[in-house]
Amino acid sequence: MGIKNSFIRTLHKEVVHDNRSALRDYLEPQQLALAPGGAAKLVHTVRMTMEENPNFVCVCLDMKNAHNEVSRKSVVVGLESQLTLRHLALHAATCLVPHHRLEAGGEAWGEAGQGVVQGDPEASALFCVACHEEVKELDKALTGDGGKAVFGNDDGYAMGPPEVVFPAVEKFKSDIKAKHG
Repeated sequence: MGIKNSFIRTLHKEVVHDNRSALRDYLEPQQLALAPGGAAKLVHTVRMTMEENPNFVCVCLDMKNAHNEVSRKSVVVGLESQLTLRHLALHAATCLVPHHRLEAGGEAWGEAGQGVVQGDPEASALFCVACHEEVKELDKALTGDGGKAVFGNDDGYAMGPPEVVFPAVEKFKSDIKAKHG
């Protein structure tokens, strides 16, 4: 896990704090990463949905290496696409333009060409914004049959009738890979 300079982390923490309301308004109810008690809401949403619908399946999704590989361009495009978040696009672009050095034991071993730095206070918000349109599309594909999609960062749950969930998850997978790396 990469930990940024303490001063930069402090600044990024303030950016998220000052914009938490706008970010939550955009991301919820499908993405609960920034919600107070988000993990509990996620667990209870999945449990209650499955208890109410014994014929549903629940597919657990874990986007492999998501923060490290998300397209930096898609982060900026996601922010620019929302009027309430547009003011963050230049900030994100400025922070994401340099390639971050990868270190182990103080020795550089490479550069990160994509992604956001895990451990950065902005990482979760930026990742969630980047892929939110696809998350909403997955949720929309499932809600017509009583299902839903709910995410806690890069971990998601697609719930609904099997004949609806499996094709929707396959489409989600291909869309995420094509658009966000």
